Amino acid sequence: MLQMTPSRKPLGETTNCASPTKGGSRSVAQIATSSLKALTAETAPRASIGHLNKVTQAAFSNGTNQRLKALNLQQKAALCALVALENRNRLARANSGLSTTPSKSATLAPTVKILFDTYTVLCTRDSVLHPLSSSEFREVVGSLETLGLVSPVEGKAGSFIAQTPSKRSRKGNFATGEERRVASCVGEKEMEQMTDGVGAGILKSIISGEALD
Repeated sequence: MLQMTPSRKPLGETTNCASPTKGGSRSVAQIATSSLKALTAETAPRASIGHLNKVTQAAFSNGTNQRLKALNLQQKAALCALVALENRNRLARANSGLSTTPSKSATLAPTVKILFDTYTVLCTRDSVLHPLSSSEFREVVGSLETLGLVSPVEGKAGSFIAQTPSKRSRKGNFATGEERRVASCVGEKEMEQMTDGVGAGILKSIISGEALD
């Protein structure tokens, strides 16, 4: 008969340490669930308008920056030319003493033809960039619209109302081609960050608009 040495003790029932014991600590998920169940409309924390604005602004800003980084040099140049032209029109209106109400500021939006002419002048000044043809430029503007960096403007005088495909189909007098008016949808801060990247010298020269003076 074998001797019962410590190494040959019969195996007893082992306790599963991984399984929760009665009265033991609850899991994080259980604690979180019970905490949420205890909340009511009166006791739940409230998000202020300021919090919502910050979250929304951060989300849209990050999305805009990512789209701007993905642009090629010609797309960036076209956007810079548009911002330069808008700034020039805004300054001219301010110097003339006219008010800049939303309805009147809409006239700051140039047609694609005027924007192309401005882009060409800004690119050829000191030969900073070889300009595209008018048809190529229209394609670039279209790509910027698709990315939401430029928006179409309705009417001859301009009205900053984005046109959905369904609305465009119902308006037979909506301008097309070079007569369409467009407006930039990018903030000043995002434009500054874009012009600090590749081709910074070219883009800063264009967005300054000095060649238009």
